[in-house]
Amino acid sequence: MEGRGPATIHDVTLSKTKPPPPPTTSPRLSSLLTSLTETTKSLARAQKSLDALSTYLSTLDAQSTESAQLQSILDAYESTAASLDDKVTRLEKEKQRLDREVKEEKAALAGPKGNVKLGLEATIAVFAEFEGEVEITIIYGSSTLFQIASGIKCTIHLFLSFDQRNLVCAVRYPRLDGHERETCYSYL
Repeated sequence: MEGRGPATIHDVTLSKTKPPPPPTTSPRLSSLLTSLTETTKSLARAQKSLDALSTYLSTLDAQSTESAQLQSILDAYESTAASLDDKVTRLEKEKQRLDREVKEEKAALAGPKGNVKLGLEATIAVFAEFEGEVEITIIYGSSTLFQIASGIKCTIHLFLSFDQRNLVCAVRYPRLDGHERETCYSYL
């Protein structure tokens, strides 16, 4: 930090800022969870149907079943069981896919893990006894390539407090394209 002009830098405080809490849900996550619940229930029903079919076949006995009906009963069992097996296999794959997508969506909502070196806030108290131009230079390091790769943006929030009226403050800062930008603040 550097200062030039008829002012005194009273205090510079660095503090950590807490990042906002990540969102816990999204429309996509809600949709995935609904689909997962429906698929899980369908899978349970299909497995119960298979169990019921096996139980039914085991309850047949030779005395109550005619031998002429035996082939049609076994054919019906085989086709129904094959159909239910296919349904169970399809639903298990669908459930695995949905589980994976739910985990991916939750990870995406959580965002990148924080870096303890980021999220710092600087508070600078400057006092000037009389009117004049004051220049304060804040120097911080941040690679544009790093910002792009990590999805992190460096931002500056400027809060000005004036004790007197009729004061004007111009803030100039360089942009990434090499040009300078100026913003004026006044307290009239």
